[in-house]
Amino acid sequence: MHPSTFALIRHGQTDWNLAGRVQGRTEVPLNAAGIAQAHAVAEHIAAPWAGPGAPTAQGTVEWDAVEWGAVLTSPLARARDTARIIAARLQLETPVEHPGLLERNFGVAEGLAGAELVAARAGGEYPGSEPRAAVALRAAAVLESLHAEAPGSAAIVVSHGACLRLLLGHLLGHQIAPLDNATLTVLQRDDSGWSLCTFNEPPRGALS
Repeated sequence: MHPSTFALIRHGQTDWNLAGRVQGRTEVPLNAAGIAQAHAVAEHIAAPWAGPGAPTAQGTVEWDAVEWGAVLTSPLARARDTARIIAARLQLETPVEHPGLLERNFGVAEGLAGAELVAARAGGEYPGSEPRAAVALRAAAVLESLHAEAPGSAAIVVSHGACLRLLLGHLLGHQIAPLDNATLTVLQRDDSGWSLCTFNEPPRGALS
């Protein structure tokens, strides 16, 4: 049986991303660059492509052979709007919102940047923030459920920087570098576990 394939995408840019402000559950819409990024990553997924990442035990993803099914998204508008742009380009059903894909709650750090952000940290964590392990487990449950219900299928998952980073670290067993806005990361799941095929891949012609 073919492995299940998951295209993980961080939402497009917002003004808070641009300003370096911590953005958890606050609703901040895509800015003009973020909308353009969402269209660019949609085109990237739609194009025939063979995964450029280093081969894994399963080999690289044969992109033109992938038949995308569900599009899942965080309920937050910046992710939801990114997902809708992707689904429309690929002529897929309206994205399904899932609370397991929400961004981490950053507690008192929400909206902070620079020196204020550093000052808000206490003992390595922000007071009132969601535990990292809890974020990883709720997001992993979404992917594991999809794999269990439809093994060998392919889904697009649109979420957030911290959520996806913690998810990947949990599934792969090592720390993960930050993900850029509207980049493509591809995971596969088979009976032997999870493998990373592509990480933080920018769309062709993406804005720098």
